[in-house]
Amino acid sequence: MSDEGEKKPKRGRKPNLVPYVQTDMFQANMVEWPVKDDLASMEFPLFSLSTIPDTAIREYHQPGTNKRVRIIPPVIGAATVFDKDLLLFIGSQIIEGRKAGLPISNTVKFDSYDFLIGTGR
Repeated sequence: MSDEGEKKPKRGRKPNLVPYVQTDMFQANMVEWPVKDDLASMEFPLFSLSTIPDTAIREYHQPGTNKRVRIIPPVIGAATVFDKDLLLFIGSQIIEGRKAGLPISNTVKFDSYDFLIGTGR
């Protein structure tokens, strides 16, 4: 039994392929970023979980040590976990750029699409 409607490429001819578009060489792969391993910011919860402005002053003390953190948020509220996602994304891009030998600028520019895809939004 044969498929009459299906055309087979002739011998010696290459099939038409969609051209590959090269992205930035230093684009960090956010899928492999171990966000749950960010223990430094989990030790003292610096970021608010609330989506409404959180202006409460918070102080954290680690028992058995002299480590203390006092957070005094501005009038607009404390940084949120969404701000943390942005900081992790930008930090990973800077690190990948540095690994690639690119100059590091004081100004960070990025495509919002890459941020939204990289953070799974």
